[in-house]
This record gives sequence, structure tokens and C-alpha cells, in this order.
Amino acid sequence: LIWRNFLKSNNNLKIILGIGHNLDRFLQITNTHEYFDSFLDQDQSKEGLYLANAKKPIECSMPQNKYCRYIFIIGAHDRSKVNIARKLRLEYQQSSFYSIFDLAEEINV
Repeated sequence: LIWRNFLKSNNNLKIILGIGHNLDRFLQITNTHEYFDSFLDQDQSKEGLYLANAKKPIECSMPQNKYCRYIFIIGAHDRSKVNIARKLRLEYQQSSFYSIFDLAEEINV
């Protein structure tokens, strides 16, 4: 319910990053597929595939507008979230970064 309320109440573009088992379980448990504007993964073999219940395919290209305020939800393992958010912050300075493991609390980088 926390994630659903957070995603529903926020008007910024919401991007899931890192499509794997943990993220898939997160989406199943929270049932929040419809709130995401994009599903991203660096693995080219996943491009064009769909997660169960998702209406948008997985993409491999990062957003081109680096000045837009995105909400990145990181689906990678918990031990990697800070490093990933730190790297993304360099390019997407206006954006916010969250981990699926942190109940909608922003990652401080």
C-alpha cells in the first residue's frame, strides 16, 4: 500500500531499472505495473519482452532528456542500489532514486 500510494500520488515519470527476479516479485506483491512509464534493463536480450501484467515492453535505452525530473525505482540487489543511484545522479541531476527494498524512501547520494 505504501508503494501504491507513493506512485499514484506522484506525477513525475516513473522508471523501473533492473529487470530481474527481485523486481518481478516486487511488482507482483505491490501490483503497481500500471504506474510505471518505462521498464529498463541493460541486458539487450530482454529488450521487447514483457513482464507479467505489464502493458509496456522492457527497453534498454536510458531516457534522452537528462533535465527531466524522473523517479527511478532501482530493482537491482540491495547492495548495489547506492552505487547505481550515485552513477545515475551524475547524468539525471533533477531525478529521485529509490530502491524496491526501501518502502518508498529516497536513496541519499
